[in-house]
Amino acid sequence: MIENGGRFSQADGVKLGKFIWLLMAVALLAGCKKPGDVAPAPSVDDLLPKQAQPKLRTIKIYLGAETLDAEIALTAEQVHTGMMFRTNLLETDAMLFVLPVQQRASFWMKNCPESLSAAYIGPDGVIEEIHHLEKNDTNSVVAAVDNVQYVLEVKDGWFVRHNINPGTVIRTEKGSLAETFLRRQSRNSLLRKDAEKTLGPRMGVLPVDIHAVVGHDGQRHPITQIGGGLQYRRLSQRNGQLPGEAL
Repeated sequence: MIENGGRFSQADGVKLGKFIWLLMAVALLAGCKKPGDVAPAPSVDDLLPKQAQPKLRTIKIYLGAETLDAEIALTAEQVHTGMMFRTNLLETDAMLFVLPVQQRASFWMKNCPESLSAAYIGPDGVIEEIHHLEKNDTNSVVAAVDNVQYVLEVKDGWFVRHNINPGTVIRTEKGSLAETFLRRQSRNSLLRKDAEKTLGPRMGVLPVDIHAVVGHDGQRHPITQIGGGLQYRRLSQRNGQLPGEAL
């Protein structure tokens, strides 16, 4: 068990460097304006969430003989916020972060009033490292490996109390972590590419899931499902808008 103080997540699933790049971009844009029009660039704190996010959709996960109903942080905003501002955590509380790519994960504890324990997990679902994350510590806890695909956060000391160690394989009620999340991401990526070939690139945030509509041209076209509720988005064609009905 690796015991490091600090933590980095609750901020886009992500690394603080992304905020720095964003600040640089804002500053660059501001520099293109006349001196009288320049507004102060936002600080890192300005870009951070200001309150806890509502409870996320959960999935049942299995760690040896233990079972947890873990919230799933999938979108950039969900990963960015994580367990910030959460208080009165229970022994059963857990959040599973699904990172967009394998990486040397780096989490912090900014705006986290309770200490946590975090497992850094490889793409095969095997726990690579377990870290202590001290409350409100803004020092990053960087993984020793560079293939972290998931991070599981639980109440501080949970892994020790339940005898869960590095090498433990985590599965979900739907199968392995890869079967549950990565194949779905791959399928959605293929659907997006297919849609872009048909309709051209679309603007906006990438969806969590993709379904389809039948347009007036009789063809199937993808729509988005965000947060469990179907939201219809008209997809642009060169000759205008494509209305459609849900399948």
